[in-house]
Formats: sequence, structure tokens, C-alpha cells
Amino acid sequence: SLNIFTVAEIVQSLLPQVMGGLFQDDPPFTVTARQGSKPNAARASSAVLHVQLEDCGFRNEIEEGVLDGLLLGTAVWAWGWESVKSQRKIFKRKQERQSIPSTIPGQPDTKIDTAESDDFDVKDELDDVERPMVENVDIRTIFVNPTLKSSDIRKAKYVIRRKKMSLEDLEALRDLDGYNIPSRELLYSMLFQNPEQAPSSSLEAQTLTTGLDHQAAPQDQMIATMDVLNEATFEVLERFDNNKIIAVLNQKMVIRKTENIFKRNPFVSVGWWRVPKSFYSLGIGTLVGDEQLIQKALINGTLDQTAWNLNLPMLR
Repeated sequence: SLNIFTVAEIVQSLLPQVMGGLFQDDPPFTVTARQGSKPNAARASSAVLHVQLEDCGFRNEIEEGVLDGLLLGTAVWAWGWESVKSQRKIFKRKQERQSIPSTIPGQPDTKIDTAESDDFDVKDELDDVERPMVENVDIRTIFVNPTLKSSDIRKAKYVIRRKKMSLEDLEALRDLDGYNIPSRELLYSMLFQNPEQAPSSSLEAQTLTTGLDHQAAPQDQMIATMDVLNEATFEVLERFDNNKIIAVLNQKMVIRKTENIFKRNPFVSVGWWRVPKSFYSLGIGTLVGDEQLIQKALINGTLDQTAWNLNLPMLR
């Protein structure tokens, strides 16, 4: 029972070419000053954008989406702005270095390291980091309005994203503007006293391969651990349109209803082989999958016949 990797070979041969075309320079994108703008301002903006793209893992997220697009036909990314807490260590000398005045007028003093100046105090500081974000989204967790006839998700009237969250994930949203998270007691009651299992999705239960590799467990699958509070037991549906954002917990409770400050749904998409009047496109898995099955059947059938011919007692 040999496996044939025709689809994988084609995908992996195209992936470097696509990524090479997108990221052939470092930095991959530059800012050009228009008339009335200063060149130094453009260079500074380009440098800041380059650092921010590296900070949010832009290249990795794009590469994962390109792989999805080649294999499945459609790739979706979510974009936006996030506020995160970042902890860093601050090193401060316990004592300043010894300074010896210079004998030459106008020259700076000479700094000498001592045992005390080489010793440091370490202090942890918590910083608020504001940065853009880009995330490759599993297309099985994205639902566009059924009348969308374009592969461009930006043209959708609304987009719904399905997330599975734990109790601690919901607690992290409590301090964010626009969210109305239920009390911790109510969440505990939903989790323990009257346990609710978030509705399952048949799409997420499907596997993308034949089980040759070790894929991550679906969001719907419960993983028994000692840390119950971090298991994804709650379902959150977020609906985005050009005017507002609505989030519903377990299809029962509205936990967010705010204005969409971007005035558009925060998703972009790309299709590999365009299908008329359809959002979803054809991928290499669909285009070459049947050919791969034929090759596998023929090769394995030939090997089976050869094995019979080599087994002399059975042949007799």
C-alpha cells in the first residue's frame, strides 16, 4: 500500500516560486515619497513597517495562506490591530562606572569598569504593545454570505468567523473595549454546574490528508487535561460587515456589539483557479487528486500482482 505524492510535489514546487515573487527583496515592501512628502519620512515609514511586519510574523502567515490556496483553492487572511502585554527584562548597573577626568582640554572623561559597575539589577517590566496583526484563517471556520459570487472576500456583505475559546480566553477579552463578557460565576456555571458543549462543526471534523501525518486535533475535539479552564469549550461566532461587529457566545448570548471602525470586513482572500459565480476556487488537490488516485491504484495493483507471481506455493 504505497502512497503517491503527486499533489504534494506540485504544491511544493509552486510554493517557493510564489513566495519568491512576493518576498524577493528585503524588506519586501518599500515606501516611496510622493510630491510634497520628504524622502526621509518615506524611509522612516518603510523602516517602521518592516519591523512591524517582522513582529507580527507576516511572512509565515502569508506562506501558510499560500499553501492553503494552492492545495484547497482558497486562502483567507484576517487583519487588524491588536493590543498585547509584553514582559521584558530591564538591566541596570548597580553602580555607575568610575570616571577619570581627561588631562586634555575638551576631551571626554575616561570611563573605567569596576566590579560594582559590572554588577546589574534585573527588573521585569510590563509594556503595552500596539501593533498590526495578520493571521491565516482556516477556510472551514469562515462563512461568507451565500450570495457572494466573487473570490474576493472584501466584496462580501458580511463574514462570520467561528472560534473555539476557553474560559481563560474569554477572561482575556473582559478588559477590551466593546466586549460584554459574562461574570466569571456565570461562565463557571456554564462550564461545570450545567455543562454545555459548544456546537460541533462537520467541516472541522474533516481531515485534509489520509492520516499520514499528525495533524492538530479539530477545535471541536475535547482534549482531556488537568487544566480544564484552558480547554476550548466555548463557541464564539463573530459577524463582520461594513458597519458593525457582533459576537455571540454559544449561539445564545451577545457578548459584543460595536461599530466597525475599519468600515469594511477585516479579511482578504485569494483564489487559485477561479470558478464563475462562486467564492470558493479550485485547488491542486481537486485538479490533480483524481490523477493521484489512479496512479496509486495502478502502482499498488501491479505490485500486488507481482507479489502473487513471486509466491511460488500460492502460484502453484
